[in-house]
Amino acid sequence: NPVITNLTALAGGRSVVLTPASVLQGSTVYKVQISKAVKDIYGNSPAAPFESTFSTTNIVTAQQRLKPQNIRIGYPNAEGIS
Repeated sequence: NPVITNLTALAGGRSVVLTPASVLQGSTVYKVQISKAVKDIYGNSPAAPFESTFSTTNIVTAQQRLKPQNIRIGYPNAEGIS
């Protein structure tokens, strides 16, 4: 099923961020497709259509969220060991 996204152009139009208009489903594979109909700020199309997939993880409940008291940050010493 298609997901409605908002497009935000960054870096003077050289980069685009897709932000879903609604929460994505957990444990789901999504596909991003960009056709040759897309044009950059100079009117150029991509040489070939682009396609990429990604998946979301399980939905995290409030009880499963990472709690601040469980976070530990280690800084490496001079030998690079933390």
